[in-house]
Amino acid sequence: MTSLGSNEVFIIRSKIGIGRLLFVPLLRQTPWGITAVFCISLSTGLSLPGRQWPGIILASLVVMWWLYQLGRDISARASLIVRSSGVAFLGWYRLTKRTPLRIVLKPDGHAAVFRSSYSNYIEYENGRLLIARRVVGKKVNQQKQLACELAAFLGVFAYVDDGSGRLKRLAGQR
Repeated sequence: MTSLGSNEVFIIRSKIGIGRLLFVPLLRQTPWGITAVFCISLSTGLSLPGRQWPGIILASLVVMWWLYQLGRDISARASLIVRSSGVAFLGWYRLTKRTPLRIVLKPDGHAAVFRSSYSNYIEYENGRLLIARRVVGKKVNQQKQLACELAAFLGVFAYVDDGSGRLKRLAGQR
């Protein structure tokens, strides 16, 4: 959440240990893994001869969904650094994003139910980069402050999506 002077780097998420990076997503995705193992065992062991293909297809879909969720959880916890030029690094991987256009806080879900739940993005010319997902309650003000700091660092403006698709500039920006 801070910028480092001479390196011109803005740290959005700092580096965390490999244990916290892997343990929490694995624990969260354990039910999907158990379901995948159950589907695989059902498709191979208890099926009638010649009738394994529906179970194998179901098992492969569950395994693919589980791996997708696991990868998404790990990437949401990996370190995220943005340089003043707009180049973003997720862990050690340089993302192929071009010029940053704006920072956007977008509401999640239905406006009446999740009024104070936001996701925070950097919008680029060729896509968007998720900074924080489903920020609720008091953390929304921290994310608004982070968005303003990051926007000032990148030389763009920060906006809040009001739910209808219109963007409203965040207060406190120059």
